Amino acid sequence: GNGPCKNAAGTTTLKDGSAKAAVVTVTKDRSKTRTTAAYKATKHLAKGKAKVKGHFGLAGHGKVKFILKKGHHKLAAKRGKLNKRGIAHVKFKHVTKHGRYSITAKFAGDKALKKSSGKATFSVR
Repeated sequence: GNGPCKNAAGTTTLKDGSAKAAVVTVTKDRSKTRTTAAYKATKHLAKGKAKVKGHFGLAGHGKVKFILKKGHHKLAAKRGKLNKRGIAHVKFKHVTKHGRYSITAKFAGDKALKKSSGKATFSVR
Protein backbone atom coordinates (compact mmCIF):
# COMPACT_ATOMS: atom_id res chain seq x y z
CA GLY A 1 0.00 0.00 0.00
CA ASN A 2 0.82 3.67 0.14
CA GLY A 3 1.03 3.91 3.94
CA PRO A 4 4.09 3.75 6.20
CA CYS A 5 6.42 0.80 5.79
CA LYS A 6 8.87 -0.66 8.32
CA ASN A 7 12.31 -1.73 7.12
CA ALA A 8 14.50 -4.43 8.67
CA ALA A 9 15.84 -2.01 11.32
CA GLY A 10 12.30 -1.15 12.40
CA THR A 11 12.45 2.44 11.09
CA THR A 12 9.26 3.79 9.59
CA THR A 13 9.49 5.40 6.14
CA LEU A 14 6.75 6.94 4.04
CA LYS A 15 6.13 5.49 0.61
CA ASP A 16 3.47 7.79 -0.79
CA GLY A 17 5.67 9.59 -3.34
CA SER A 18 5.27 12.97 -1.64
CA ALA A 19 9.00 13.68 -1.30
CA LYS A 20 9.94 16.54 -3.61
CA ALA A 21 13.12 18.57 -4.01
CA ALA A 22 12.99 21.82 -2.09
CA VAL A 23 13.87 24.97 -4.02
CA VAL A 24 15.84 27.45 -1.92
CA THR A 25 16.25 31.01 -3.15
CA VAL A 26 19.31 32.85 -1.81
CA THR A 27 18.91 36.60 -1.49
CA LYS A 28 22.13 38.57 -1.63
CA ASP A 29 22.77 40.99 1.21
CA ARG A 30 23.64 44.62 0.48
CA SER A 31 27.28 45.50 0.98
CA LYS A 32 29.18 48.60 1.99
CA THR A 33 32.69 49.49 0.82
CA ARG A 34 34.58 51.80 3.18
CA THR A 35 37.52 53.36 1.39
CA THR A 36 40.50 55.23 2.81
CA ALA A 37 43.34 56.96 0.97
CA ALA A 38 46.74 58.06 2.25
CA TYR A 39 49.68 59.82 0.62
CA LYS A 40 53.34 59.54 1.56
CA ALA A 41 55.18 62.54 0.10
CA THR A 42 58.70 61.23 0.73
CA LYS A 43 58.04 58.18 -1.48
CA HIS A 44 55.47 59.75 -3.88
CA LEU A 45 53.19 56.87 -2.92
CA ALA A 46 49.41 56.80 -2.67
CA LYS A 47 47.78 53.96 -0.75
CA GLY A 48 44.20 52.83 -1.08
CA LYS A 49 42.37 50.58 1.36
CA ALA A 50 38.89 49.12 1.01
CA LYS A 51 36.90 47.24 3.62
CA VAL A 52 33.89 45.34 2.26
CA LYS A 53 31.23 44.20 4.71
CA GLY A 54 27.66 43.05 4.41
CA HIS A 55 24.74 44.48 6.35
CA PHE A 56 25.04 41.66 8.91
CA GLY A 57 28.84 41.74 9.15
CA LEU A 58 29.68 39.20 6.43
CA ALA A 59 33.09 39.95 4.84
CA GLY A 60 33.35 40.27 1.07
CA HIS A 61 35.29 37.76 -1.05
CA GLY A 62 37.10 38.23 -4.36
CA LYS A 63 38.71 41.38 -5.71
CA VAL A 64 38.19 45.13 -5.56
CA LYS A 65 39.03 47.48 -8.42
CA PHE A 66 40.79 50.68 -7.33
CA ILE A 67 40.78 53.72 -9.63
CA LEU A 68 43.12 56.68 -9.07
CA LYS A 69 41.85 60.01 -10.47
CA LYS A 70 43.08 63.59 -10.46
CA GLY A 71 39.95 65.66 -10.92
CA HIS A 72 38.01 63.86 -13.65
CA HIS A 73 41.10 62.32 -15.28
CA LYS A 74 41.70 58.62 -14.69
CA LEU A 75 45.40 58.06 -14.00
CA ALA A 76 45.62 54.39 -13.04
CA ALA A 77 43.60 51.33 -12.05
CA LYS A 78 44.63 48.31 -9.99
CA ARG A 79 42.95 45.28 -8.47
CA GLY A 80 43.35 44.27 -4.87
CA LYS A 81 42.41 40.89 -3.42
CA LEU A 82 40.17 40.85 -0.36
CA ASN A 83 41.56 38.95 2.61
CA LYS A 84 39.42 36.82 4.93
CA ARG A 85 38.41 39.94 6.89
CA GLY A 86 37.19 41.67 3.71
CA ILE A 87 40.10 44.15 3.41
CA ALA A 88 42.11 44.95 0.26
CA HIS A 89 45.15 47.24 -0.16
CA VAL A 90 46.81 48.75 -3.24
CA LYS A 91 49.69 51.17 -3.83
CA PHE A 92 50.00 53.72 -6.62
CA LYS A 93 53.58 54.84 -7.26
CA HIS A 94 54.92 58.05 -8.85
CA VAL A 95 52.13 60.36 -7.65
CA THR A 96 53.97 63.68 -7.77
CA LYS A 97 51.84 66.47 -9.28
CA HIS A 98 50.24 68.92 -6.90
CA GLY A 99 46.47 68.78 -6.59
CA ARG A 100 43.52 66.86 -5.26
CA TYR A 101 43.25 63.14 -6.00
CA SER A 102 40.59 60.51 -5.37
CA ILE A 103 40.70 56.75 -5.06
CA THR A 104 37.49 54.88 -5.83
CA ALA A 105 37.12 51.23 -4.78
CA LYS A 106 34.54 49.16 -6.65
CA PHE A 107 33.42 45.77 -5.33
CA ALA A 108 31.61 43.75 -8.03
CA GLY A 109 29.78 41.49 -5.58
CA ASP A 110 30.14 37.80 -4.75
CA LYS A 111 27.91 34.81 -3.96
CA ALA A 112 26.44 36.44 -0.85
CA LEU A 113 26.87 40.22 -1.30
CA LYS A 114 25.69 42.78 -3.82
CA LYS A 115 28.05 45.25 -5.50
CA SER A 116 29.11 48.49 -3.82
CA SER A 117 31.72 51.20 -4.08
CA GLY A 118 33.44 53.79 -1.92
CA LYS A 119 35.55 56.88 -2.51
CA ALA A 120 38.27 58.69 -0.58
CA THR A 121 40.36 61.78 -1.41
CA PHE A 122 43.83 63.12 -0.61
CA SER A 123 45.90 66.13 -1.60
CA VAL A 124 49.46 66.48 -2.88
CA ARG A 125 51.14 69.78 -1.99
